[in-house]
Amino acid sequence: MTKEMQNRRETERSLCSELVRIEFRDQKGEIVNFAGLLEDVSRRGLCISLSLPVRVGAEIQFQCDGFAGKASVEYCNLGDYSYLVGATFLDGLEWNESAWRPRHLLALARPGQ
Repeated sequence: MTKEMQNRRETERSLCSELVRIEFRDQKGEIVNFAGLLEDVSRRGLCISLSLPVRVGAEIQFQCDGFAGKASVEYCNLGDYSYLVGATFLDGLEWNESAWRPRHLLALARPGQ
């Protein structure tokens, strides 16, 4: 994640490692189902590592073991080994650690703290 992306965060994020299934429509309108790795999660969004890109603005449905919902893709950047897809939760969804906790989780302080 670039320094610019880190500075845009409004809420504390937690690094994690959790398998996630996503579904979205590609540019042809075809439904794509794919597995990825949940890299981090915050109250308002998440970042998923995928082996294929997802267009900015696309709506995705995601599902982890115990946590699921819809999100809108804010960025999709090619990293060293995969595409990092950042998305903001939709429909009023918020992540709450007391309601769902990934198996591997490391909380980080907000930028500037």
